[in-house]
Amino acid sequence: MGLLDGLGGMFGGQKTAPQRQGFRSTMHETNGLPVGVYGTAALCGALCATAAAGFVKVWQTTVPAQQMMRWGFGSASLQENQGYMWLSILDVAAGQGEGVIRLCQANARETNKIIVAELDVTRLAVMQAAAWTVALARPTNRDIHMLPLPEKIEYPLVGEDSILSIEYFHSAGVAIAGLDSMVFSIPVTIYQ
Repeated sequence: MGLLDGLGGMFGGQKTAPQRQGFRSTMHETNGLPVGVYGTAALCGALCATAAAGFVKVWQTTVPAQQMMRWGFGSASLQENQGYMWLSILDVAAGQGEGVIRLCQANARETNKIIVAELDVTRLAVMQAAAWTVALARPTNRDIHMLPLPEKIEYPLVGEDSILSIEYFHSAGVAIAGLDSMVFSIPVTIYQ
């Protein structure tokens, strides 16, 4: 059929548009933009330390030119194909942050924001009794400490200059002022 489509285009006929194909990727704290505000575990952690009175944006990135994105990857019907996420908010000296995060998407000026998921932080990382380090918080068992996040096809794609963000609300646990690090791995689907 592709050959016939090509010939039709050459002789004035209609050519069918190719289907958009997404590929799997992962967002980490280092993907945050603008770099001076987000983009490191320490900058994101410092923002988490301000989240006692309500949800605070603790990370964001801007969709690059000629790309579209969605949170998540794969399909829930194919468990081995879907993306899995983890996230840890730490007070490296004393403990882990507890509360709720939101995965959000918005247009460039954030006049239209959609909350894609709201998740309990304690289900997203290895909760530690001692030795609060990023290395120990990073899960090694997908089935115990990571949540599945298939591509969120029920939400629109976000395009060039739009924003993917994470918001956090601290609800319990260690003193919020001590939070100093946020690390994560969250799947996304990128279309070009």
